[in-house]
Amino acid sequence: MATVPGQRFAGKHDNVPAPIKVEPTVPASVSAHPEREKLWVFLVEDLRQRNLWSPTYEITLEQFVHVIFDLESMRQIVEEEGFQVTRYSSKGEPIGQQAHPLLSTIKSWRKDFLSFISLFGMSPKDIVFLSQTDPSAQQVIDVVVGERQKLNYFRD
Repeated sequence: MATVPGQRFAGKHDNVPAPIKVEPTVPASVSAHPEREKLWVFLVEDLRQRNLWSPTYEITLEQFVHVIFDLESMRQIVEEEGFQVTRYSSKGEPIGQQAHPLLSTIKSWRKDFLSFISLFGMSPKDIVFLSQTDPSAQQVIDVVVGERQKLNYFRD
């Protein structure tokens, strides 16, 4: 039996209901901090505008927001205490300088942060790819983000 392009045979899945639209709910651990909640709402709206939002992302986005704020807190502590701190013996006597212990944590968490960015399609490469889906096109992608308006992005 021949079919017309775009036409398909009736099947067992024809009566499947449309997916339920679920409004994002700010997690309690985020809503307890107004600044974190503001960022969470902003990120959800950004993802929704780019058709990348799914309610299943709430847990991951919650952790993403916490990583951002915790990284900033650690950075401020290192800035106040210095990159080098004095090491003390078990008797409380100074025995030399060492790198601040939080520096290794910050380095590790930054990798996690970059992974989160990639998961949500938020890297510049991802954003350009999502707005320029034809890999053979060589046209300029207009960027309408404040100070970056004069930059031209091309997709390879």
